[in-house]
Amino acid sequence: MVRSAGASCRNSRCSFGTLPGRSRSARIQGLLSNRCARPTRGAEAALLLAVNDKRVNAVFALSPSAVAWAGTGLADGPSWTFGEEAIPYVSYDLSWWNQPRQGLIEYREYHERSLRMDPQATARAHIPVERSQARIVLVAGGADALWPSNTFAQSIAQRLRDHGRACELLLHPEAGHRVLLPGEVTPRSQLHAHSGTDFADAELGRIAWEAIVECMRTAA
Repeated sequence: MVRSAGASCRNSRCSFGTLPGRSRSARIQGLLSNRCARPTRGAEAALLLAVNDKRVNAVFALSPSAVAWAGTGLADGPSWTFGEEAIPYVSYDLSWWNQPRQGLIEYREYHERSLRMDPQATARAHIPVERSQARIVLVAGGADALWPSNTFAQSIAQRLRDHGRACELLLHPEAGHRVLLPGEVTPRSQLHAHSGTDFADAELGRIAWEAIVECMRTAA
């Protein structure tokens, strides 16, 4: 979720983001749906947007990534562009798929291997969050089986600290990839392992929601 000074920034002209195989308008309006915080790739986009649009004054990143990733699918290319310029990204290690798997697929190792595949590319793809002027709330579960969001969140927080910036880092060791905000009921995937427990996911969501409300109140 992103927030701009004085409003929810629904009318930004910032053109941002393409995914191979399907176009994505990444105006801030496209990142918001009824002011709902978005996890995973939405958190990735929100952080990138805050870096590139100084009107954004708050970001609530649920199960975030510290780097920009390639687009989905087999074609290697950027997920995001700003203006006409592609944002550096981490490519996927497609050799991971050569191993037979049964049951729910845990993608955490897939992403971790991809991060190690080209260290220089990974370094270039790190989101320069220190350039953002936004207040940042990071929320992640230590049992996330989709990707290492807890490690990503800690990395983002450390990067901010290294540049004299503060953020709010909320971690729950037993929560998975889902962060269930109060009132949310998100069914578990039948294909992908998110890990965590319903109780831990909801507990992290409750703590996150309290932080989001307080941040919105004080930033108003």
